This record gives sequence, structure tokens and C-alpha cells, in this order.
Amino acid sequence: MKSTLVTLLCLFVSAIATAQNTFPATGNVGIGTTSPTSRLQVVDNGRNYYVNRGIPGATDDNVSENYILLHPVYVAGASFMPDCHVMGKISAIRGSAASYNRKWTVEVNTASAYNSNIGNIISYNDSPVPKLVTLIYDSITYLAVSITKAATVTSFSFTGWAQNESFKIVKAAEVSDVKIFNASTEIGIQAPVGIRNVASNNVLTLAANDTSYSNFLFMTHTGFPQSMFYIGTTNSSYIVPAQRNASLIESYRDLHIGAANSGNIIFENGRNGTAINSSMVIANNKNVGIGIDNPTYKLTVNGTIGARRVKVTQETWADYVFHPNYQLPSLASVEQFIKTNKHLPDIPSEKEVTEKGIDLGEINKLYLQKIEELTLYIIDLQKQINALKENAATQAK
Repeated sequence: MKSTLVTLLCLFVSAIATAQNTFPATGNVGIGTTSPTSRLQVVDNGRNYYVNRGIPGATDDNVSENYILLHPVYVAGASFMPDCHVMGKISAIRGSAASYNRKWTVEVNTASAYNSNIGNIISYNDSPVPKLVTLIYDSITYLAVSITKAATVTSFSFTGWAQNESFKIVKAAEVSDVKIFNASTEIGIQAPVGIRNVASNNVLTLAANDTSYSNFLFMTHTGFPQSMFYIGTTNSSYIVPAQRNASLIESYRDLHIGAANSGNIIFENGRNGTAINSSMVIANNKNVGIGIDNPTYKLTVNGTIGARRVKVTQETWADYVFHPNYQLPSLASVEQFIKTNKHLPDIPSEKEVTEKGIDLGEINKLYLQKIEELTLYIIDLQKQINALKENAATQAK
């Protein structure tokens, strides 16, 4: 009899244990709650965890943008807020034999409580990428995620932790005051990061062996040998000795740096605060300035230039002075010009040089012109001296 009772008790306990793992074929299941709002809702430590919680609605591809409301946010001057957060993954789908293939997935980590708002998102599959924004809907300010205008997506689902969540799809026309949320919280990975595009062999690596120099960014294309590109702070074992313990940008192939449309390329150093004048500017009109922000010539230098040699090309030169048809000014006319203008003919005055500067090539041509004119004057004077000598010798006989 006792053996029979033990056997019956074991069968009863086994039936109970089996029943605890049997869920209904329809409806929601709750663990720690009697009113689950998703297929599976688990409440523990006062927190709600949802599995595949449906979010009703779909986007409208006839409007400029759609948004999914996450939760209300704290607004400066308002009463302190209870905890509102969404921490998990939201996804939506579209695609069949008769409809465009689109998948939308966002990892959300946002919260509003007391008197502040924090959060960030990681998105997949969509371009342009979704944005974390604040907006006003029905007179309440929310944190929301933008959904780019494209083929309609539906069957929204959330899996993760949430408290005082909103989870509503709204259209651009239904909201106002949309602003990009300043996601100041970081997304960190405590390990070397490698991103590889298998199809194109592009590789992006952020890593360093020396913890003192941990901001090294390395990019390469394995299809092209020696195509490495480095950005970061070098350590003492860096392959170029002159660049040790310095920040660098280095390419093992041609390095192209460009600014599109009307942008300039600006180099600066010596920053101490928030403002600094540029050290060098390559303007969009191809002018280059050193020590000046708005160069007006192909090369504008605000300072002294040192060089071993300077070569200036010229379209004309002063040898026309020696041509037979050149009208050499008389010394009397030159003397009169100097008395009147206080500088040589054809040579710019002090005022012109002070106001406009000088063209090195042009001024050297003018200097040569004067030297050649002086040479002709000297040759003419020598002829006159020789004639006087001959005349004196003739008279002496």
C-alpha cells in the first residue's frame, strides 16, 4: 500500500511539472504577471521583459517620414519624471514575391527619468540610417526613431526591457518640433575592432598593442598590396622613426584629401581653446594661403619665404631694347622725368609698390630693360669719347 502511494505521488508531481511547461496555443503568456501584453512577458525585479511584442501599425510611403514613439522625455522646467525606458531591439519587415524587399532593425537604449534624457541607437538594413529624435505629438514631447520614406514596412516587433513605453507609429504631419537628439552616451567595445566587407576586401581595424597608444585607426584593401592607411598616435616602435610619439595620417599609396562643392581644405595647429586662425588653406578656387584664411592669389603667404632658388617663367623679356626700331630715350628726357616723378621711367613708384606690391618676373624684366638702356648709353658715350680722341690726335699733327 505504501509503495502504491509513493508511485501515485510521483506521477502527480510529474504531471504538475509537465503542466508548468505547457503553454496555450493562442493568447499571451505571462511570468510574474497576470496580464501579459506580448506573446511572452516576464516580470522580475520590478522590470518588464517582452519577447516578440507586436507594435500595431505600418509606415506610410506617401509621407516624408514616419516615426516610432519610444517614450515621453523630460522637458526643462517640467516636473521630475518617473522612469521611462526602452532597451532592446525593434524590427519591421516587408517582402514577398509581389512586394519590395525591405528589412528595418534598430537596437534601442534610451531612458528618461528624474530631470534628464539619455540614449543611443544602432541601426541595420536601412539607408539613410534611422535617427534618434525628440518631437511633439499630441502636446507631449517624446523620444522617437525616424523611419526613412521608402516601401511600407509593417509587422513591427519589440524584444527587450521597457517601462512606460509608447510604441506608436506616427506620420511627419502628425508631429512638430522634430530635433536630432544629442546622443552623448558612448557605445563601447573593449577589444580590437575589425570591420570587413567580404565582397570588396575592404578592411577597417581599430586596435593597438600598446595601451598607451590606443587610438590607432588602420584601413586597408587586401586586393591591393601596400594600400595601408593609418590615423592615430604612434608608439615608440612605429616604423618611421621621425614620427614616433606623434599623431599622424599616413598612406602607403597616393593620399587624396578633398572637399566637395564649395568647401576648403584647412590645416591648423597651435589650438588653445575654441578658435584659431588656419596655418594653411587650400581654397575651393585652387588658391593656397599660408598664414592667411582667404588667399586671393594662387599662392598667398603672410610672412617671409626662404628658398634656395626661385624660378619665374616670363612671356616676354627686355631684349627688345636691342632691336633696331627701339626708341632709346634721351638722357635729357630721363633727367626731366626723374626731376618730375622722383623715380625712373617704367619703374613703379614707392606708392605703387606699397599699395600693390610687385610682380617679381615683371620687375626683373624692367630692371633688365634699364640695364640694357644703360649699356646702350655707355656704348654711345664710348663712341663719343673715341671720336674726341681721334679728333684731338688729328689736331695734334
